[in-house]
Amino acid sequence: MPSPPLPPSRLLLLPFEGYDHIVLWKVLVGEGDTPFLVDHDAAWCQSYWFYNKHLTYRFPLNLAGPTARRLCVLETHDEGPGFRCLVGPDFRSLSPLGIAERDGSYSFLDIPGACHAAGHLTVRLEGCVVSGFALTT
Repeated sequence: MPSPPLPPSRLLLLPFEGYDHIVLWKVLVGEGDTPFLVDHDAAWCQSYWFYNKHLTYRFPLNLAGPTARRLCVLETHDEGPGFRCLVGPDFRSLSPLGIAERDGSYSFLDIPGACHAAGHLTVRLEGCVVSGFALTT
């Protein structure tokens, strides 16, 4: 019997590939993210966080230089009240922030001016599966 017809193959992209023109710095869960992890109540699965009640990271903005304007989070979430994103310069001054842009599993968040002034971005995510972060233009 002949083989069944197969669709043409497609290139499989790694996380943040295809965004090279805007990514200034990136880190994947399980590949160097530990120094930036502040607090969590989530289950870790080698390369992503799931069952996420809360997950907090703090990134020095000098990792990307002065042109970093957005944080891109590689994540998935259900639409509804369970998903929340809070940002601020430190753990004690977090405020809710909506997603500025969504492209597939990439959520782009605008970095507030207070974070630029302090030199750090703290982000707390709730109710989503998280695989990585990138500072972008």
